Amino acid sequence: MPDLEDFNHRIQVYQQSTESLAVGQLFCRCNNNIFQHVPNMQPQSPPSTADLALRIKEVCAAAMPWRYIYDLIEQTIQNQHQGYGVSKPVVFHYVSNMIIALTVYQRHGKALSSDILLRLMSKLDLHHPVLRAGLELLAEESLRRCYRAKASLQNSSWQGT
Repeated sequence: MPDLEDFNHRIQVYQQSTESLAVGQLFCRCNNNIFQHVPNMQPQSPPSTADLALRIKEVCAAAMPWRYIYDLIEQTIQNQHQGYGVSKPVVFHYVSNMIIALTVYQRHGKALSSDILLRLMSKLDLHHPVLRAGLELLAEESLRRCYRAKASLQNSSWQGT
């Protein structure tokens, strides 16, 4: 479970930051922060996007406080887009794509292209403190759940032999 104090602390830190980071730098910083909090996972070889997508859906629909964080992200996105053409499924699509991009930003010695990053940022601006803090926390929990799923699969296959 996330520590809501950590969520609020990250929001404050991101609000107080005066750095003007380029898109690639911002994604790199978020990626580093996410994997720093999930030490069992390696940023160069994150889980598959299919596995991540399943875990993201679990986390965003989970009980409090994960749901609370997702709801704040959703409300922030609605406010930014002023409700025009941004339905709940579209918001979830934006959120899940951004979380996947944040977790797979750097892998196999390559980084996502600036074109992809700019398209993602046109939908969700990571410079917004609530979005950045919330997306990082949801990404961290999604990765933890990927790790737990792999660990439990390995344990069950080990016990079956």
